[in-house]
Amino acid sequence: MEILNLLIDKMTIVGHLNAELSYALQNLINEPHVWTKGTPTTGYVEGKFFNLDYKESVYFQYDDANSKAMGKRNFRMEFNPSKITYEQSQWLKDKVIYILDDVGITRIDLAFDCNFDLSLFNFEFKNPLGGRKYWGMTGKTETLYFGSRNSDFHYRIYDKKLEQEQEIKKKIRADEKRKLQKLALKEHDSKYSVEPLLYDTKHWWRYEVEIKNADTIDKIISFGFPIFQDKRIIQYDVDSLPVEDNLMVTGLLAKPDLMGHLTKYRRLKFRKIMKNLGGNDVTNLFAEKLEQKKPELIGEINSWLKINYSVV
Repeated sequence: MEILNLLIDKMTIVGHLNAELSYALQNLINEPHVWTKGTPTTGYVEGKFFNLDYKESVYFQYDDANSKAMGKRNFRMEFNPSKITYEQSQWLKDKVIYILDDVGITRIDLAFDCNFDLSLFNFEFKNPLGGRKYWGMTGKTETLYFGSRNSDFHYRIYDKKLEQEQEIKKKIRADEKRKLQKLALKEHDSKYSVEPLLYDTKHWWRYEVEIKNADTIDKIISFGFPIFQDKRIIQYDVDSLPVEDNLMVTGLLAKPDLMGHLTKYRRLKFRKIMKNLGGNDVTNLFAEKLEQKKPELIGEINSWLKINYSVV
């Protein structure tokens, strides 16, 4: 069992563009790899940098009027830093970040890739979170969500290998369709190019931690990403329980919403039983990978900002 990698999967950067520098943004959006709607001189413009016909582009928005009304910074940029090239990231830093003041992060997603089936594990939180589970056609769990999308923390666990295999099939079908229509593929067009799976493993699951709110993110980074405190990722050893408790816990693990139908006494009883259950606890695997990659994560974050976080 191994954590294959940890990376920043998505990031939202905000900053303030002084109205006197709107000409600098105008110069940027005149470049050929930029698609826009609106103009900086009107106080609103949105668009994409790079890969204009695909989801991996870098989205940006400049909204001066709304930012003044809401007391927010007027420039926002959303992207996946792992999906852009070094040259593209340098262009964004030199051309976009450079002209902004008060630069900060309002969303950052940390993605852990592992070579074992996370659907077999349970995710415990000190303060219980609402969860949703989605099954595939075969009845096997494919995706789990924990927490509200509107909260500062949201968790996604899903079968990344299955997702990538479906994406490959979709691209192959699109490629075949274009060939039938006698449409030429653009060279290096990421929308249609098919690449092999990143990991040649039986399982490839992803655990994503989505962190939002500038103040929350600042605290999390400053304290060295303490995201595994008061959490446990464990495959319970239910066979160690008496038969009746085993049946109840197994049922509650399969359908967590049934917990709400129990009396308060029985809810407390079975939550205590599950909290004290032993089993295959892999929390430390994730925490150790985070500790190993922390300097790299902090370095990448600092490269996008005009302040420097230190590694805790």
